[in-house]
Amino acid sequence: MIEILLVAALLFGVFSYRIINNKVEQEIMKKGKLAIGTVIGAGKTGWYSRGSISFSFYCGKQKVVKPLSKYPSDIRVKRDEKYLVVYLENNQKKAIILFDYPVKDSTDFKRYVKESEQIRKKRVKE
Repeated sequence: MIEILLVAALLFGVFSYRIINNKVEQEIMKKGKLAIGTVIGAGKTGWYSRGSISFSFYCGKQKVVKPLSKYPSDIRVKRDEKYLVVYLENNQKKAIILFDYPVKDSTDFKRYVKESEQIRKKRVKE
């Protein structure tokens, strides 16, 4: 009986964490500002681990560095690669790097900004 209660409590905790985490991600995507993020650390910590990824971006003149411990297993990035980042202006540590949106130059970034504005306007109307 105790084992069942422990498993139930563990599952509740995992689901609660995912729901809260999902809400934070939704808030970032809905209200976030855009920036160009640069991968500053990527690599394995050992043969048994994928390691971690760190990225940085600027919020105004302030440089923000964020480590990632969780990311899709198929992600392969290199140091100095640039991607789109969405972050909360009032809490820059709440940021998401979007590996599906590589930024090669300012033209890419401007295109992504325009696309995101259109998507947000469309969602507001719905």
